[in-house]
Amino acid sequence: ATLSEVPATAILYVVKNEEAGLLKLMEETFAGNSAENIDLWLISNSDNAQHQEQERRMVSSLKKRFGEECVHYYVPANNPTGRKHLALQKWSADHQEYRYIMVCDADTVLHSGMLLKLIAKAEHPLNKDIMLFQSHMEMRRSVTRFARFIEPGQNLVERAFRRVNSHVFGRSPYYGHSALIRRKEFAKLAVPDYALSHDLWETAAMDLARTRAVLCEDATSEEMLPVNYLEDRARTRRWILGTLEATPLLFKRGLSLGTRFYLFLPLYMYYVQPVFLCWILLGLLAHNSISGSAIAVQPLIIGGATGLDLEMGGMCLATLSVVWLYRLPFARSVPEFFALAREILLGTGVIVNNILYVSWYIVASPWSQRGWRPMKKEGVENISFRVCWNGMLPSTLIGGVLLAVGLCVAPAWCLLASPILVSFLLGSAAVYWTSKSALTTQAVIQLSP
Repeated sequence: ATLSEVPATAILYVVKNEEAGLLKLMEETFAGNSAENIDLWLISNSDNAQHQEQERRMVSSLKKRFGEECVHYYVPANNPTGRKHLALQKWSADHQEYRYIMVCDADTVLHSGMLLKLIAKAEHPLNKDIMLFQSHMEMRRSVTRFARFIEPGQNLVERAFRRVNSHVFGRSPYYGHSALIRRKEFAKLAVPDYALSHDLWETAAMDLARTRAVLCEDATSEEMLPVNYLEDRARTRRWILGTLEATPLLFKRGLSLGTRFYLFLPLYMYYVQPVFLCWILLGLLAHNSISGSAIAVQPLIIGGATGLDLEMGGMCLATLSVVWLYRLPFARSVPEFFALAREILLGTGVIVNNILYVSWYIVASPWSQRGWRPMKKEGVENISFRVCWNGMLPSTLIGGVLLAVGLCVAPAWCLLASPILVSFLLGSAAVYWTSKSALTTQAVIQLSP
């Protein structure tokens, strides 16, 4: 649709204790998307005076560049938990003059002209049944080796999976940000105050309200990745708690198949990690010099004559294949293939540790605190090797114990499980190395659209 007039729209950056780099991102977003009737808001959930003062200075700087009338600052009253969706609810109740809101996280950048494109979609008469227009998100601006290496794989997920799922089900989940939303209708959705992963609850609530979110592949936004594995693991822990908290939604009546799939998918991604861990340990327990062959396994036949008995230790290789190698067929060029292969190598060296840590987070979730802190995203944090060693100590110790036991009772298992054992044993060194600047690393290869 062609816009004859832009309806009142607010770009909302909802932040908590963010650093000064936020100013640059907000400037870039608004410079490329400002228009008549479009305002820029900084909604603060910050819980200390220092960050709030810094935010006021940011807003003052934005006002000087874009004008007093279109840049605003809002601090919600009585939001002790700092929950994002509660801040949005309070803001929406106080500012009913807007028809649309564009929700952004502190690391979001909207491409130039993207907001008007989404508003035009929302104003089209055929899209009246759609409440939320989710942009296509790209991972960019990575500054460390860790973020630079995993960037291609993350963008592949956006390209190959989220687009396909959206076409199959005719709807998209809400990812909590980078989306244009009908303010009035969205404010009516019932989401528990305690919800950590509010986007899961909002996705289900939209379905129950007989409306939906859609993925807009031609409207692109950018976001950042964690700067190191320890930061990524901390974010994963919070996501696990929020996802497990939303498990009852799976069994709620009235939800469509697509919504149930979107609710099930993150649960599956987390619950499969303990399965993989048990799978790996089963290889050691099922065939060793003490118990013998507790499980009979069909040998792998090579060339029709030679048999190679992988026993249960081969499950370690199968696990790695399931977790990582499925990505390679999606490469559309030789550079993409090597970019994804490089990510797989990093995944084997660092992220395979998630098999252990995610399993523990799931087991410990009933007793875990449900607080929230912002992800560190700007610059290169100069973490010491001691911090990396302490952060990876549990997997290092467990890797040492498994190696010692395996060498004593099942040497063949150690060979087959070597990628995982090496990841556990050398994880602290790998985390330290990948936390450093990627400025001297070859620029990341962008995936084909």
